[in-house]
Amino acid sequence: MKVTEAERESLVELAELEMQLQKLTASKSKLQSSDPAEQANAEFLEVSEKLTASRAEQEDLQLEASRIEEDLELVESRMLRDQSLIQQSSNSSEITGLQHEVETLNKRKGELETDLLEKMEQQESLTAVIGQLTAQKQDLRDQLEMVEKTHDQQLLEATNQLNDLIARRNQLLQTLSEETSADYQRKASRGVPVGLLREGACTACHLNLTATDLSAIRSTEIDELVHCPECQAILIR
Repeated sequence: MKVTEAERESLVELAELEMQLQKLTASKSKLQSSDPAEQANAEFLEVSEKLTASRAEQEDLQLEASRIEEDLELVESRMLRDQSLIQQSSNSSEITGLQHEVETLNKRKGELETDLLEKMEQQESLTAVIGQLTAQKQDLRDQLEMVEKTHDQQLLEATNQLNDLIARRNQLLQTLSEETSADYQRKASRGVPVGLLREGACTACHLNLTATDLSAIRSTEIDELVHCPECQAILIR
């Protein structure tokens, strides 16, 4: 099958275009099958769980602190009552009993105040942790949105580039003779339809040709269409 110089130039461009299409198709497929947000999403969920647990712990601490404050109020109220009774009483036995109870209550008051202080310190520390986790969660949310946006943009660019290459391929096919175009499209349905002969290898199948095959190809007239003996793609010298 003979080809004109113009057809040969179109086939050379088609061969290079097919290589670009292969790379872009593989790149787009990888983008479609990958989930770049997976790690960021996992980190986001982990921080969210920690934040939820910290807030629940803070609520528990608040409940415990409130209970301690109530107990403290009862103890202080009881102490005031006993001290008032001591002042009013003239019974030494009763006064002794009340004084002993005041000492016991005062000890209990100290324990409750210590517990309350510990709970307040834990709350303060937990508030700082919650603040850090909240900020970290927002950062991860922003990262997640950015990763997804970048991925979508890359996929869109790959799709647009593929569409441009396919449109250009269709334009080039129209410059070929009916016979050459039909041959090209038949081979395209089975694999890469055209390749360049570079350093003894076919760019369509990337296989090195034997010395015998290379000799036969090089002895063929330049305007004669030849095919790769390995993959049968149109081979442009």
